[in-house]
Amino acid sequence: MKNAVAFCLSLTSAVLLSACVSTARMALPASAGAVAQHQVQGANPFAWDKPLQFGTWSTGQLSDKGRLDTGVKVGKLGFSGTYHAKSLTTNTGTTATCDGWLLRVSKGSLSLDPSFGNMPLLSCVFSGQHQGELSLRQDKLNRLSGQLVTANAVYDITSEHQLEGGLFSSAVPVGFHLKKQQQLWWSIEKINAGRVLVWQQSPVAEQDLLAAVSLVLLATDFDNLQWDEPVS
Repeated sequence: MKNAVAFCLSLTSAVLLSACVSTARMALPASAGAVAQHQVQGANPFAWDKPLQFGTWSTGQLSDKGRLDTGVKVGKLGFSGTYHAKSLTTNTGTTATCDGWLLRVSKGSLSLDPSFGNMPLLSCVFSGQHQGELSLRQDKLNRLSGQLVTANAVYDITSEHQLEGGLFSSAVPVGFHLKKQQQLWWSIEKINAGRVLVWQQSPVAEQDLLAAVSLVLLATDFDNLQWDEPVS
């Protein structure tokens, strides 16, 4: 009887969770009004080696060079490192070349980042039709923050971990917000089919670059870039 009740409760929880995920939205500022909203078409779940499209923008060539993990044990200390590299092109002529590092020193179940969050989890150089540099770092709560720097502007990027109306935060990003001069500019939602929300009018060249950034953030599996079990 207990097993039957447990099974029913597990089944009910799974159904409720599935329903919540299918209708969930990323938390957005209450006062914000989008100039445009684009549904993402393509890979679900998102993956770097599968085409993506939203609005008039899409990925062209994609190359995932994978993730390399290594670790050594010196006495009671474990030293770990991981490196990943990827690139993509867009239909508007922009190429994103991205990579990232993670380092860790551990002793038993305790570990720390020797760079104290200063080693970018994701760095991208955008070249071709539009130029810019992106860098994202991870804090101890798995939140990501960084900047997109172009010749004309600096955008602050932060990860969003809260669902609309949700009680708990997600360990991995459910989306990202891009701000310029503290004003919300674009938002990228990574859950379900995905959305890109444009909050401010921009010149075409600026939109093309922000679209390339959005495609990078959509395609990157940040969960796969988190640390696994510590070296023992």
